[in-house]
Amino acid sequence: MNIRLSCFVLIGCFQCPMVFAQPATQDEINDLLIDHTYSLSGKIFYRKFAKYWILHGSTTKENLVVTEENAMGSASLLSVFVNRTKVFEVKTTPTNIYKNAAWKYAVARVSNHLKDSELNNLLVRVKK
Repeated sequence: MNIRLSCFVLIGCFQCPMVFAQPATQDEINDLLIDHTYSLSGKIFYRKFAKYWILHGSTTKENLVVTEENAMGSASLLSVFVNRTKVFEVKTTPTNIYKNAAWKYAVARVSNHLKDSELNNLLVRVKK
């Protein structure tokens, strides 16, 4: 009975129209800040970075992703990506996350990266 029921559900799903299909002309979602951290120090870094970014950063068409990887011992390697390009990376431990203001450096580095990429795009347009 379970096998027939699951086969029926699969056949029913294949016959359903694509509800979530989006037209190609619709704009993408921009200016996202995505959290891919899992430890306490990673979550603290993300919260401080997000708060500082909202206060001092500018709205962009780029998506920002904060990721975390394990390092040796209790340390974590925190990275900030702008559209899959690594812009900032810092190694931190739970004891020194409060001592340094790495999120301020991260916001400054991301802001400078975005300004440089906008300037490069303008220069490319002028050359054409």
